[in-house]
Amino acid sequence: MRIKKDSGSYLSYAQRDSDGTNYFGGSGAWGVWEYDDQGNIVQHSYKPAKTPVWVSNAQFSSIVTTSTGTFFANGSGIVYREKKTGDQKFFRLLEQASLFVIGEKAYACSATTGMVEIDPVTEELRPISDNGQKVAFDSVIPFGEGKVLGRNIGRTFLVFDGNTFTPVVVRYRFHLVAAARSVGAKDTSLANGNIIVLFVATGCIFSTKAAKSAGARQQYLRRHHGGLQRRPGYIMGRRWQWRDKNHL
Repeated sequence: MRIKKDSGSYLSYAQRDSDGTNYFGGSGAWGVWEYDDQGNIVQHSYKPAKTPVWVSNAQFSSIVTTSTGTFFANGSGIVYREKKTGDQKFFRLLEQASLFVIGEKAYACSATTGMVEIDPVTEELRPISDNGQKVAFDSVIPFGEGKVLGRNIGRTFLVFDGNTFTPVVVRYRFHLVAAARSVGAKDTSLANGNIIVLFVATGCIFSTKAAKSAGARQQYLRRHHGGLQRRPGYIMGRRWQWRDKNHL
């Protein structure tokens, strides 16, 4: 999307807060946007005159909010802006892979560092591990109240509640990427609370929230390769075939 009345930058990510505020991320820029009287999108940047070098080196493509502040992330770190005062703080985190919140706490994952809790008050990145093992989600979705489901870079699924990690058994090999990506595998939440996972070359899984239980019933959707089979369907221009499985 092209931003009108701006210096030629592009909006690479947008998100609406619960209070109706429209946030954006762009190339070395972040802030809010609104429509003017002519229906054009007008960008209001939060970027100050002086910033760390890493701020301008990449696209800001992740945004999460809490009641007190907003977090904007690119591949090299996170910018936190306090809603009440407008004060901003910068956190360097190389190879930043995901950004999410649980309640009022924000978390980020790095392919090299692992998971950290972002503490704007103490200005610390507090390391979080699973019994000493590094965890780094490259794809995260809400998974019920106070929990998220993440795909670990080590190709495992984990449910995280801010304190503990619970593994989810996966019996098919596939590669997940963030739901915002347009190519490759995806995972996202559906309106009915179920989860759909699309993965490259093999098929996809429709999973209920009960997937956190290893014995939960799942519906596995495998690509249809020809011949009339039971309940074929079309997703993203491809024909698929349903199968039932008791595992993910």
